[in-house]
Amino acid sequence: SKVTVDGADQGTVTTCTFEHVTADHSISVIFDRINGDGSSSGGSSSSGGSSSSSGSSSAAPSTTTNTTAGENGTSTTMTRTTSKDSSGKTTTVTTQVTKDAAGNVTGSVTAVTTDNITVSAGQGTSTVTVKPDAAAVNGAVKAAGATMESPVDILVAVPQDAVKNELQKAEVSTVRVEVVLPKAAGNHPAVRSAGVTVGKETLDAARQAGKTVTVTVLEDTGALKAVWSLDGQAMRNGTGQSTDLNLGIHTAPVQSEDPIAVPVKPTVTAAGKENGLVISFTVDGTFLSAAKLTVPATNQTAITAGSSVILYRFDRMTGELSAVPGGVYAVDANGNVTIDIPAGTRAGVKETVVLLPAQGTPGTGSGTTYTIRKGDTLYQISKVYGCRVEDLLALNPGVDVYKLQIGNDLKVR
Repeated sequence: SKVTVDGADQGTVTTCTFEHVTADHSISVIFDRINGDGSSSGGSSSSGGSSSSSGSSSAAPSTTTNTTAGENGTSTTMTRTTSKDSSGKTTTVTTQVTKDAAGNVTGSVTAVTTDNITVSAGQGTSTVTVKPDAAAVNGAVKAAGATMESPVDILVAVPQDAVKNELQKAEVSTVRVEVVLPKAAGNHPAVRSAGVTVGKETLDAARQAGKTVTVTVLEDTGALKAVWSLDGQAMRNGTGQSTDLNLGIHTAPVQSEDPIAVPVKPTVTAAGKENGLVISFTVDGTFLSAAKLTVPATNQTAITAGSSVILYRFDRMTGELSAVPGGVYAVDANGNVTIDIPAGTRAGVKETVVLLPAQGTPGTGSGTTYTIRKGDTLYQISKVYGCRVEDLLALNPGVDVYKLQIGNDLKVR
Protein backbone atom coordinates (compact mmCIF):
# COMPACT_ATOMS: atom_id res chain seq x y z
CA SER A 1 0.00 0.00 0.00
CA LYS A 2 0.92 3.66 -0.27
CA VAL A 3 0.75 5.47 3.07
CA THR A 4 0.66 9.23 3.70
CA VAL A 5 0.99 10.46 7.30
CA ASP A 6 0.36 14.14 8.13
CA GLY A 7 0.84 14.99 4.46
CA ALA A 8 4.22 13.22 4.21
CA ASP A 9 4.49 10.35 1.71
CA GLN A 10 5.75 7.20 3.44
CA GLY A 11 6.07 5.29 0.17
CA THR A 12 5.01 1.69 -0.43
CA VAL A 13 4.90 -0.24 2.84
CA THR A 14 3.32 -3.42 4.15
CA THR A 15 3.32 -2.42 7.82
CA CYS A 16 3.00 1.00 9.43
CA THR A 17 3.23 1.07 13.25
CA PHE A 18 2.35 4.00 15.53
CA GLU A 19 3.66 3.93 19.09
CA HIS A 20 3.03 6.27 22.06
CA VAL A 21 0.50 8.37 20.13
CA THR A 22 0.01 11.68 21.98
CA ALA A 23 -1.63 13.78 19.27
CA ASP A 24 -4.04 13.52 16.35
CA HIS A 25 -2.65 12.40 13.01
CA SER A 26 -3.99 12.37 9.47
CA ILE A 27 -3.46 9.03 7.72
CA SER A 28 -4.25 8.26 4.09
CA VAL A 29 -3.85 4.72 2.67
CA ILE A 30 -4.08 3.40 -0.88
CA PHE A 31 -4.17 -0.39 -0.70
CA ASP A 32 -4.72 -3.57 -2.73
CA ARG A 33 -7.91 -5.36 -1.81
CA ILE A 34 -7.70 -9.18 -2.00
CA ASN A 35 -10.77 -10.61 -3.77
CA GLY A 36 -12.24 -14.02 -3.16
CA ASP A 37 -10.53 -15.45 -6.25
CA GLY A 38 -7.12 -14.32 -5.06
CA SER A 39 -6.91 -11.36 -7.43
CA SER A 40 -6.41 -7.84 -6.21
CA SER A 41 -7.97 -4.52 -7.05
CA GLY A 42 -7.15 -0.98 -6.01
CA GLY A 43 -8.90 0.73 -3.16
CA SER A 44 -8.35 3.52 -0.71
CA SER A 45 -9.02 4.48 2.86
CA SER A 46 -8.28 7.38 5.11
CA SER A 47 -8.38 7.96 8.82
CA GLY A 48 -7.95 10.80 11.26
CA GLY A 49 -6.13 8.47 13.67
CA SER A 50 -7.19 5.99 16.31
CA SER A 51 -7.51 8.77 18.88
CA SER A 52 -9.97 11.65 18.63
CA SER A 53 -9.92 13.14 15.13
CA SER A 54 -10.65 16.70 16.25
CA GLY A 55 -8.15 19.04 14.58
CA SER A 56 -6.80 16.42 12.16
CA SER A 57 -6.96 16.89 8.41
CA SER A 58 -10.03 15.60 6.59
CA ALA A 59 -8.08 15.39 3.32
CA ALA A 60 -4.51 15.53 2.09
CA PRO A 61 -3.26 19.12 1.71
CA SER A 62 -3.12 20.72 -1.72
CA THR A 63 0.06 22.41 -2.93
CA THR A 64 0.85 24.82 -5.75
CA THR A 65 4.38 25.77 -6.75
CA ASN A 66 5.69 28.57 -8.93
CA THR A 67 9.35 29.23 -9.77
CA THR A 68 10.60 32.44 -11.32
CA ALA A 69 14.06 33.12 -12.71
CA GLY A 70 16.09 36.02 -11.40
CA GLU A 71 19.29 37.76 -12.41
CA ASN A 72 22.58 35.88 -12.82
CA GLY A 73 20.97 32.46 -12.69
CA THR A 74 19.18 32.94 -9.37
CA SER A 75 15.66 31.65 -8.81
CA THR A 76 12.76 32.06 -6.41
CA THR A 77 10.27 29.29 -5.71
CA MET A 78 6.95 30.10 -4.07
CA THR A 79 5.08 27.14 -2.57
CA ARG A 80 1.56 27.44 -1.17
CA THR A 81 0.12 24.52 0.81
CA THR A 82 -3.46 24.52 2.10
CA SER A 83 -5.33 22.01 4.23
CA LYS A 84 -8.65 21.76 6.07
CA ASP A 85 -9.01 19.92 9.35
CA SER A 86 -11.99 17.76 10.28
CA SER A 87 -13.87 20.80 11.60
CA GLY A 88 -13.44 22.67 8.31
CA LYS A 89 -10.78 25.10 9.57
CA THR A 90 -8.19 26.13 7.00
CA THR A 91 -4.42 26.41 7.38
CA THR A 92 -2.29 27.96 4.65
CA VAL A 93 1.50 27.76 4.57
CA THR A 94 3.43 29.92 2.12
CA THR A 95 7.13 29.21 1.64
CA GLN A 96 9.51 31.31 -0.45
CA VAL A 97 12.91 29.80 -1.21
CA THR A 98 15.65 31.65 -3.11
CA LYS A 99 18.62 29.89 -4.70
CA ASP A 100 21.84 31.04 -6.31
CA ALA A 101 23.05 30.01 -9.76
CA ALA A 102 24.58 26.82 -8.32
CA GLY A 103 21.28 25.79 -6.78
CA ASN A 104 22.29 26.57 -3.21
CA VAL A 105 19.57 27.93 -0.92
CA THR A 106 20.35 31.54 0.00
CA GLY A 107 17.18 32.36 1.90
CA SER A 108 13.80 30.99 2.93
CA VAL A 109 10.67 32.35 4.57
CA THR A 110 7.75 30.21 5.74
CA ALA A 111 4.57 31.98 6.86
CA VAL A 112 1.63 30.13 8.45
CA THR A 113 -1.92 31.48 8.73
CA THR A 114 -5.03 29.70 10.00
CA ASP A 115 -8.63 30.46 10.88
CA ASN A 116 -8.57 27.81 13.61
CA ILE A 117 -8.81 30.49 16.30
CA THR A 118 -10.67 30.41 19.62
CA VAL A 119 -11.07 33.12 22.27
CA SER A 120 -11.69 32.57 25.98
CA ALA A 121 -11.98 35.04 28.85
CA GLY A 122 -10.50 34.99 32.33
CA GLN A 123 -10.12 37.43 35.21
CA GLY A 124 -8.71 40.50 33.43
CA THR A 125 -7.17 38.28 30.76
CA SER A 126 -8.30 37.10 27.34
CA THR A 127 -6.71 34.08 25.69
CA VAL A 128 -6.58 33.80 21.91
CA THR A 129 -5.61 30.28 20.81
CA VAL A 130 -4.20 29.59 17.33
CA LYS A 131 -3.84 25.99 16.09
CA PRO A 132 -2.34 25.44 12.63
CA ASP A 133 -2.95 22.06 11.00
CA ALA A 134 0.00 19.65 11.10
CA ALA A 135 -0.63 18.29 7.61
CA ALA A 136 -0.26 21.72 6.00
CA VAL A 137 2.96 22.49 7.87
CA ASN A 138 4.60 19.12 7.19
CA GLY A 139 3.38 19.11 3.60
CA ALA A 140 4.82 22.58 3.04
CA VAL A 141 8.21 21.61 4.45
CA LYS A 142 8.36 18.66 2.07
CA ALA A 143 7.05 20.59 -0.93
CA ALA A 144 9.64 23.33 -0.39
CA GLY A 145 12.43 20.76 -0.54
CA ALA A 146 13.71 21.66 2.94
CA THR A 147 16.37 19.37 4.41
CA MET A 148 18.52 19.18 7.54
CA GLU A 149 21.27 20.94 5.58
CA SER A 150 18.87 23.60 4.21
CA PRO A 151 16.19 23.98 6.91
CA VAL A 152 13.34 26.47 7.07
CA ASP A 153 12.13 28.78 9.82
CA ILE A 154 8.38 28.62 10.46
CA LEU A 155 6.51 31.77 11.49
CA VAL A 156 2.86 31.57 12.57
CA ALA A 157 0.89 34.79 12.20
CA VAL A 158 -0.78 36.14 15.35
CA PRO A 159 -4.41 36.95 14.38
CA GLN A 160 -4.52 40.75 14.44
CA ASP A 161 -8.30 41.27 14.40
CA ALA A 162 -8.95 38.85 17.26
CA VAL A 163 -6.21 40.36 19.45
CA LYS A 164 -7.24 43.95 18.70
CA ASN A 165 -10.85 43.17 19.60
CA GLU A 166 -9.77 41.87 23.01
CA LEU A 167 -7.45 44.82 23.65
CA GLN A 168 -10.39 47.18 23.20
CA LYS A 169 -12.33 45.61 26.06
CA ALA A 170 -12.19 47.70 29.23
CA GLU A 171 -12.14 44.67 31.53
CA VAL A 172 -9.09 43.16 29.79
CA SER A 173 -5.61 44.18 30.92
CA THR A 174 -3.62 41.40 29.23
CA VAL A 175 -4.16 39.46 26.02
CA ARG A 176 -2.48 36.09 26.02
CA VAL A 177 -1.95 34.53 22.59
CA GLU A 178 -1.29 30.78 22.55
CA VAL A 179 0.18 29.38 19.34
CA VAL A 180 -0.12 25.59 19.42
CA LEU A 181 2.35 23.97 17.03
CA PRO A 182 2.29 20.31 16.03
CA LYS A 183 5.14 18.55 17.80
CA ALA A 184 5.90 16.64 14.61
CA ALA A 185 6.49 19.95 12.83
CA GLY A 186 8.58 21.53 15.57
CA ASN A 187 10.80 18.43 15.77
CA HIS A 188 11.05 18.01 12.00
CA PRO A 189 14.77 17.81 11.08
CA ALA A 190 14.18 20.28 8.24
CA VAL A 191 12.65 22.90 10.57
CA ARG A 192 15.32 25.10 12.16
CA SER A 193 13.05 27.17 14.39
CA ALA A 194 9.36 27.76 14.99
CA GLY A 195 8.24 31.27 15.85
CA VAL A 196 5.56 33.90 15.41
CA THR A 197 4.79 37.09 13.52
CA VAL A 198 3.22 39.89 15.56
CA GLY A 199 1.79 42.47 13.19
CA LYS A 200 2.27 46.22 13.41
CA GLU A 201 -1.45 46.76 13.94
CA THR A 202 -1.40 44.48 16.99
CA LEU A 203 1.55 46.34 18.49
CA ASP A 204 -0.03 49.72 17.80
CA ALA A 205 -3.25 48.59 19.50
CA ALA A 206 -1.34 47.36 22.58
CA ARG A 207 0.61 50.62 22.69
CA GLN A 208 -2.50 52.75 22.41
CA ALA A 209 -4.35 50.77 25.07
CA GLY A 210 -1.29 50.51 27.34
CA LYS A 211 -1.92 46.79 27.74
CA THR A 212 0.34 43.74 27.69
CA VAL A 213 0.35 41.14 24.93
CA THR A 214 2.06 37.82 25.60
CA VAL A 215 2.68 35.26 22.87
CA THR A 216 3.13 31.71 24.11
CA VAL A 217 4.43 29.02 21.76
CA LEU A 218 3.37 25.52 22.81
CA GLU A 219 3.60 22.05 21.35
CA ASP A 220 0.30 20.25 20.90
CA THR A 221 1.44 18.01 23.77
CA GLY A 222 1.26 21.06 26.07
CA ALA A 223 5.04 21.45 26.36
CA LEU A 224 6.19 25.07 26.55
CA LYS A 225 8.57 26.32 23.85
CA ALA A 226 8.75 30.06 24.63
CA VAL A 227 6.82 33.10 25.83
CA TRP A 228 7.35 36.59 24.43
CA SER A 229 5.97 39.41 26.62
CA LEU A 230 5.35 42.86 25.11
CA ASP A 231 4.41 45.64 27.54
CA GLY A 232 2.06 48.17 25.92
CA GLN A 233 2.50 50.67 28.74
CA ALA A 234 6.28 50.62 28.29
CA MET A 235 5.82 50.93 24.52
CA ARG A 236 3.88 54.14 25.14
CA ASN A 237 7.05 55.61 26.62
CA GLY A 238 9.16 54.44 23.69
CA THR A 239 10.00 56.51 20.65
CA GLY A 240 9.74 55.71 16.97
CA GLN A 241 7.29 53.69 14.91
CA SER A 242 6.32 50.09 15.45
CA THR A 243 6.89 47.45 12.76
CA ASP A 244 5.88 43.88 12.14
CA LEU A 245 7.86 41.63 14.48
CA ASN A 246 9.12 38.21 13.39
CA LEU A 247 10.21 36.31 16.50
CA GLY A 248 11.99 32.97 16.14
CA ILE A 249 13.63 30.84 18.81
CA HIS A 250 15.43 27.52 19.21
CA THR A 251 16.98 26.13 22.40
CA ALA A 252 19.23 23.18 23.19
CA PRO A 253 21.38 21.88 26.07
CA VAL A 254 25.04 22.88 25.79
CA GLN A 255 26.13 19.23 25.92
CA SER A 256 24.06 18.15 22.93
CA GLU A 257 24.74 17.62 19.25
CA ASP A 258 22.24 20.27 18.21
CA PRO A 259 23.77 22.60 15.58
CA ILE A 260 23.36 25.66 17.86
CA ALA A 261 25.15 23.91 20.74
CA VAL A 262 28.13 22.44 18.88
CA PRO A 263 30.15 25.71 18.61
CA VAL A 264 29.32 26.70 22.21
CA LYS A 265 30.27 23.43 23.88
CA PRO A 266 34.11 23.77 23.73
CA THR A 267 34.04 27.25 25.28
CA VAL A 268 31.79 26.19 28.15
CA THR A 269 33.81 23.02 28.75
CA ALA A 270 37.09 24.97 28.76
CA ALA A 271 35.60 27.27 31.40
CA GLY A 272 35.07 24.27 33.67
CA LYS A 273 31.30 24.10 33.32
CA GLU A 274 29.54 20.84 32.53
CA ASN A 275 26.31 22.08 30.96
CA GLY A 276 23.80 24.87 30.44
CA LEU A 277 21.21 26.10 27.94
CA VAL A 278 21.90 27.61 24.53
CA ILE A 279 19.26 30.02 23.21
CA SER A 280 19.35 31.03 19.55
CA PHE A 281 16.79 33.69 18.75
CA THR A 282 15.96 35.89 15.80
CA VAL A 283 14.18 39.23 15.90
CA ASP A 284 13.26 40.94 12.65
CA GLY A 285 11.64 44.29 13.44
CA THR A 286 11.59 46.88 16.22
CA PHE A 287 11.06 46.50 19.96
CA LEU A 288 9.87 49.93 21.08
CA SER A 289 10.60 48.89 24.67
CA ALA A 290 12.44 46.02 26.31
CA ALA A 291 10.68 42.68 25.89
CA LYS A 292 10.80 39.58 28.06
CA LEU A 293 11.49 36.07 26.83
CA THR A 294 10.64 33.01 28.92
CA VAL A 295 12.05 29.58 28.10
CA PRO A 296 12.10 26.19 29.87
CA ALA A 297 15.65 25.72 31.16
CA THR A 298 15.98 22.53 33.20
CA ASN A 299 15.76 19.71 30.64
CA GLN A 300 19.20 18.04 30.50
CA THR A 301 21.02 21.29 31.23
CA ALA A 302 22.24 20.90 34.87
CA ILE A 303 20.05 23.92 35.68
CA THR A 304 17.61 23.29 38.53
CA ALA A 305 14.31 24.87 39.54
CA GLY A 306 14.75 27.49 42.26
CA SER A 307 18.40 28.16 41.40
CA SER A 308 20.07 31.16 39.74
CA VAL A 309 21.63 31.42 36.30
CA ILE A 310 23.88 33.95 34.58
CA LEU A 311 23.29 35.05 30.99
CA TYR A 312 26.25 35.13 28.60
CA ARG A 313 26.43 36.43 25.06
CA PHE A 314 28.22 34.06 22.67
CA ASP A 315 30.32 35.52 19.86
CA ARG A 316 30.18 33.04 16.99
CA MET A 317 33.17 34.68 15.29
CA THR A 318 35.59 34.48 18.23
CA GLY A 319 33.98 31.65 20.21
CA GLU A 320 34.03 33.79 23.37
CA LEU A 321 31.46 34.15 26.12
CA SER A 322 30.87 37.54 27.74
CA ALA A 323 28.57 38.12 30.68
CA VAL A 324 25.55 40.32 30.00
CA PRO A 325 25.46 43.23 32.49
CA GLY A 326 22.73 42.63 35.05
CA GLY A 327 22.14 39.19 33.55
CA VAL A 328 21.51 37.23 36.74
CA TYR A 329 18.13 35.49 36.66
CA ALA A 330 16.11 33.21 38.91
CA VAL A 331 14.77 29.85 37.73
CA ASP A 332 11.14 29.58 38.78
CA ALA A 333 9.47 26.58 40.40
CA ASN A 334 8.44 25.25 36.98
CA GLY A 335 12.01 25.35 35.68
CA ASN A 336 11.47 28.40 33.46
CA VAL A 337 13.76 31.44 33.12
CA THR A 338 12.65 34.90 31.99
CA ILE A 339 15.35 37.08 30.43
CA ASP A 340 15.28 40.66 29.16
CA ILE A 341 15.59 41.50 25.46
CA PRO A 342 16.67 45.16 25.01
CA ALA A 343 14.66 47.62 22.95
CA GLY A 344 15.86 48.43 19.45
CA THR A 345 15.68 47.40 15.82
CA ARG A 346 17.09 44.12 14.60
CA ALA A 347 17.33 42.90 11.03
CA GLY A 348 16.74 39.19 11.49
CA VAL A 349 20.30 38.31 12.50
CA LYS A 350 20.49 35.27 14.75
CA GLU A 351 21.75 35.99 18.27
CA THR A 352 23.13 33.30 20.55
CA VAL A 353 23.09 33.53 24.33
CA VAL A 354 23.89 30.94 26.97
CA LEU A 355 22.44 30.38 30.44
CA LEU A 356 24.87 28.80 32.89
CA PRO A 357 24.25 27.83 36.52
CA ALA A 358 25.42 30.61 38.84
CA GLN A 359 27.60 28.29 40.93
CA GLY A 360 30.78 27.47 39.04
CA THR A 361 30.20 29.79 36.10
CA PRO A 362 33.25 30.96 34.10
CA GLY A 363 35.75 32.46 36.51
CA THR A 364 37.54 30.64 39.32
CA GLY A 365 37.32 30.96 43.04
CA SER A 366 38.61 29.20 46.17
CA GLY A 367 35.50 29.94 48.21
CA THR A 368 37.09 33.07 49.73
CA THR A 369 38.38 34.69 46.52
CA TYR A 370 37.14 35.03 42.97
CA THR A 371 39.27 35.64 39.86
CA ILE A 372 37.75 38.31 37.65
CA ARG A 373 37.03 37.37 34.05
CA LYS A 374 35.97 39.40 31.01
CA GLY A 375 32.40 40.67 31.33
CA ASP A 376 32.14 40.27 35.12
CA THR A 377 30.44 42.91 37.26
CA LEU A 378 30.32 43.25 41.03
CA TYR A 379 26.55 42.83 40.87
CA GLN A 380 26.83 39.45 39.12
CA ILE A 381 29.56 38.26 41.47
CA SER A 382 27.50 39.29 44.50
CA LYS A 383 24.57 37.23 43.21
CA VAL A 384 26.75 34.17 42.69
CA TYR A 385 28.10 34.31 46.27
CA GLY A 386 24.89 35.44 47.94
CA CYS A 387 26.16 38.79 49.23
CA ARG A 388 25.71 42.49 48.47
CA VAL A 389 27.82 44.75 46.29
CA GLU A 390 28.46 46.81 49.43
CA ASP A 391 29.92 43.70 51.10
CA LEU A 392 32.33 43.16 48.21
CA LEU A 393 33.44 46.78 48.29
CA ALA A 394 34.05 46.55 52.05
CA LEU A 395 36.14 43.41 51.58
CA ASN A 396 38.09 44.93 48.70
CA PRO A 397 38.93 48.58 49.49
CA GLY A 398 40.25 50.52 46.52
CA VAL A 399 38.42 48.44 43.91
CA ASP A 400 36.95 50.60 41.15
CA VAL A 401 33.44 49.29 40.54
CA TYR A 402 33.57 50.57 36.95
CA LYS A 403 37.04 49.26 36.09
CA LEU A 404 37.39 45.70 37.32
CA GLN A 405 40.77 44.30 36.29
CA ILE A 406 40.63 40.96 34.49
CA GLY A 407 42.78 38.39 36.33
CA ASN A 408 42.67 40.13 39.70
CA ASP A 409 41.34 38.29 42.75
CA LEU A 410 38.39 39.59 44.77
CA LYS A 411 37.67 38.60 48.34
CA VAL A 412 34.13 37.23 48.53
CA ARG A 413 34.03 35.94 52.10
